[in-house]
Amino acid sequence: MTSGPYAYIANPMQVSAILLLLSLAVATRSASLAFAALSGAAFATGLAKVSEDAQLVGPRTRPASMIVPGRLWLDDDCGPCAAVRDRLAGTSLSLESASAFPGPTLWRARYEADDGHTASGVAAVARGIEHCGLLYAYPSWFLLLPGLDRLAQLVTDALIAPPHPAVEKNGVR
Repeated sequence: MTSGPYAYIANPMQVSAILLLLSLAVATRSASLAFAALSGAAFATGLAKVSEDAQLVGPRTRPASMIVPGRLWLDDDCGPCAAVRDRLAGTSLSLESASAFPGPTLWRARYEADDGHTASGVAAVARGIEHCGLLYAYPSWFLLLPGLDRLAQLVTDALIAPPHPAVEKNGVR
């Protein structure tokens, strides 16, 4: 699998658990938590690595070359959308104008991957950010967590960019 976290990290759950343990060890100044984190890292790089597929060895700073290509449709008249478009320019992502979307009127950003995966709104932007590199992709995965994705969409709709039709169709905007 070479999309989402797996485009960068062979075992994202192991890496996340190790990072969590390290964060807690630093926050609490706990030697036992630091030892647990180091033990987890030793397990991940020693025993677990042997059983993992050779294509998924080690973290990558850029997505795997086999990452599924995707398209992100953004509204040309939306300020936050323009900022997202500027940040994602030059990635492996195809950026499209929402007015060029072949389906019904878009009310939020839309992401479509060539493997059929789709996302809308904040989740679409998070999927687009995955194409930027590991430093950006890792935090974007939190926006895709069940429940948190909906909360992020509610906050975005309420405070930043309420849904609005991004294109004019049949004379209606």
